[in-house]
Amino acid sequence: MKSTVKSSVEVSRFFTDGKKAVTPYVTIFLIERSQYDHPRGRTCVMAGKKLGNAVTRNRAKRRMRALISDLGGPWPGYDVAFLARNRVLTANHEEMCNACKKALAKVGIQ
Repeated sequence: MKSTVKSSVEVSRFFTDGKKAVTPYVTIFLIERSQYDHPRGRTCVMAGKKLGNAVTRNRAKRRMRALISDLGGPWPGYDVAFLARNRVLTANHEEMCNACKKALAKVGIQ
């Protein structure tokens, strides 16, 4: 079973309490969780309406889910949110992976 963050209250916590790392493709938010809350870790994929219509937003989310899978997520003990930026739609997958690895290292994962 995949663990995802779906509650709007929990999503808003990323913006208020989370560590933030910005790449040209996505903005990454991280909240450290205790092992008792969610030991497997959870992820959240977001694409705002500024990105485009529903088809465009869904495409961005699919690309970010593939990115999370390639990066080894979800990460135990952490809630991690990926917020799409415009360049996520046209970027090379390898470039996105490399940029996100650096950003995750910056916030304390990997």
